[in-house]
Amino acid sequence: MVRRRGFTLIELLVVIAIIALLMAILMPALAKVRKQARAVTCQMNLKQWCVIFNAYCSDYGGLFGDGASGKKSKWYNWLRSYYSPGENRWNEPGLPPVQKIKLLFCPMAAAKFWSDEVAGGANPKTQSAFIAWGVFGPTTSDTYYVYGACGSYGSNTWSVYTPTELQNKEKFWKTMNSPNGNTIPLLADCANLGGRPLTEDMGSITPPEYDGHHYGNSAPAAGTATSITRFALNRHNRGTNVLFYDCSVRHVDMKELWSFKWNRTWDLCNQYTICNGIKDHAELWYEWMRNDPDY
Repeated sequence: MVRRRGFTLIELLVVIAIIALLMAILMPALAKVRKQARAVTCQMNLKQWCVIFNAYCSDYGGLFGDGASGKKSKWYNWLRSYYSPGENRWNEPGLPPVQKIKLLFCPMAAAKFWSDEVAGGANPKTQSAFIAWGVFGPTTSDTYYVYGACGSYGSNTWSVYTPTELQNKEKFWKTMNSPNGNTIPLLADCANLGGRPLTEDMGSITPPEYDGHHYGNSAPAAGTATSITRFALNRHNRGTNVLFYDCSVRHVDMKELWSFKWNRTWDLCNQYTICNGIKDHAELWYEWMRNDPDY
């Protein structure tokens, strides 16, 4: 009889060890590719939002919004018929839930929500660059939020003003037909519905204290609602994705956010930009951001 020789235990262990080693080498590379794919998907989403904003503005005389206040002034609400025409409501008590709309989410922040931390509330216990806003619950104020809404993009709310904000009307853009649109943020990765940074209010442009901190130097409160920290999120390789008024979309380093023209009176030489000598007083940045490129 012919005796067949099989694998020895040592040979099997060697093969398993080699496979494990290859997996250990490949997994980081695969994780990096996965993150890059999500970043590209995020930018594609923002490109679609540009089409939606343009379609709305074309129908309404080139203007953002309808000048309404409260929840009707929220970008995701007055654009709803353009990206979700078959659904005329958000979640309502006693009715079947409306499916979450993927276009409202960056793929890097589509799993965990404020409501996972605070039921129905808008102030998360856990701050992170990867937490989405919402899901707004039945206890959420009807004045500003729509029950059931959720997402992880936010608008530059200097785009549209309401009748109650006429004292600041010189700061608002109001239309996409603005000069130097490639420097004006329209929509971006955001930890809230949007933000309204103001260089005259240093508290609203204070950098985040740590990675994922999006409420400035104080606890979540109404006074910090306009903070630029909502946009300064490390979601995509030390940066974030931004859609500009000219419909360009690109990756933006976090410090670069302070160099954009958020409103008509924005000071491009604010204390966090190079033209104001930021390299000479880098201590203004918290330690976790100091080694990022200056702008």
